[in-house]
Amino acid sequence: MYVASKHAVEGLTKAAALEGAAREVRVNAVAPGPVETELLNRFAGSADKKAALAAGVPGRRLGTPEDIAAMIVFLASDKADFVTGQILGANGGKTALCIWRAFPPKEGMIMSETRYDDLPEPLKNVRTRSLFVMHLDVRPLVVVGATPGANRRIGLVSGGSFEGERLSGQVMDGGSDWQAVRADGGTTLDVRLVLKTKDNALIAMTYRGVRHGPAGVIKRMEKGEAVDPASYYFRISPLFETAAATYDWLNRVLAVGIGHRRPDGPVYSVFEVL
Repeated sequence: MYVASKHAVEGLTKAAALEGAAREVRVNAVAPGPVETELLNRFAGSADKKAALAAGVPGRRLGTPEDIAAMIVFLASDKADFVTGQILGANGGKTALCIWRAFPPKEGMIMSETRYDDLPEPLKNVRTRSLFVMHLDVRPLVVVGATPGANRRIGLVSGGSFEGERLSGQVMDGGSDWQAVRADGGTTLDVRLVLKTKDNALIAMTYRGVRHGPAGVIKRMEKGEAVDPASYYFRISPLFETAAATYDWLNRVLAVGIGHRRPDGPVYSVFEVL
C-alpha cells in the first residue's frame, strides 16, 4: 500500500501538470528522504539507528524540515517558472545511490551504501597460502598469426616440475599455452596442463592469465633476454581437477599465481585463495 500510494502521487502530479499547463498552472511534488522529525525519531527508536540512517545518505546527514521548505519555496517561486510535472527528490543524494539494505523486521528497514569499513572481516582482505612453485619447459612458439580476434600463438609444453609443501611432482608432456597478443600489447594466456605428483596422482590444471608491461621490457623478454619480474605484470588464475582421493581438496580450490618468463621457460608461484 505504501509503495502504491507513492506511485499514485507521482502519477497524479504528472497528470495534473499536463492538465494545468495550458492555464499556466504548474504542478510539482517534493519527495523527501530521511528528515529529522518526530515521526523519524519514533521510527528509528534510538540514536544508533538515526546515525545509521545518516550514514546511508551520501551527504552524511539527515534532512531538516527547513531543507524541504526551501525546496517548496523554490518551486513556488518565479525562478521555477519552467518547472512542472516533476518529482524533485530532497534526499541528500539517495536517489543517485540506489543501494538498499534491508534489516530484519524487528530492526526496521534502513537504506545505506555498502562501504569498506562496514564489511565483515573476511571480506576486507584476500588471504592466501602457498601451493607450489612451478617451472615449465616450453618448445619454441607456434605462431599462427593475426587472426580476426588477435595475434595467435601457441606454446607446447614438453614438461616441467612443481614443488610445494602439500604436493610436488612433474608436469607431463603434452600441455599447451594458447596465447593471444592484443592490440594494446598485452598477452592473454589459456593454458592446459597435466600434473603428476610424486605419489603418481594425476591432476588437470587449467588457467587463464594476463601479461603486460612497458614495450621495451616486453621486447627484451620476447628476444629471450632476462628481465626483472617487477618490471611487468604477469598473473594467472588456476583451477584443478583430480580423481585422486588424496588431492580431492584441490577440486574446490581457486588459486592465483604470479608468473615470470625466464629465458629457460616460465616460472609461477601459485597460491591457494583461502
